[in-house]
Amino acid sequence: MALLEPFEDNEAFEWKKCNTASQNCVCCGDSMRKGEIAFLLKNKFDTGGKDQYLWVHAECVFRLGALIESGLETETIFLMKNSSNNIGCIECGRKVTKGQIHLKLCNAMDAIRTKKNLWIHKKCRTAFSRRIKGKLRFPQKR
Repeated sequence: MALLEPFEDNEAFEWKKCNTASQNCVCCGDSMRKGEIAFLLKNKFDTGGKDQYLWVHAECVFRLGALIESGLETETIFLMKNSSNNIGCIECGRKVTKGQIHLKLCNAMDAIRTKKNLWIHKKCRTAFSRRIKGKLRFPQKR
């Protein structure tokens, strides 16, 4: 899969070579494949705390966008009240208000103990899903 254009305007998204098999895809729940290019979601807009990131298989990115846009909730993608300060939306970069319900992405199915959470404003979910679905191009058959 190739991007129609890079995600230069948002540092929270990146195509990157996955160097772990201990984390799972936030969309399908299967283990990441070490050495393959995957979609990395990062908490670049959080102000404080440590870096957190979630992985998505390249073949699952479009499905992730469809899940988020449709409003379906899974074990790793669901609406929840934010209980933390200094959290930024991975779509728009603005602060995710404490005590309000927003979309949470988490690594609930990972084998690792450290729990990682990324947040998207409830109103930004459609823009996020359209951005990742609309900028992907499938490879041409030869």
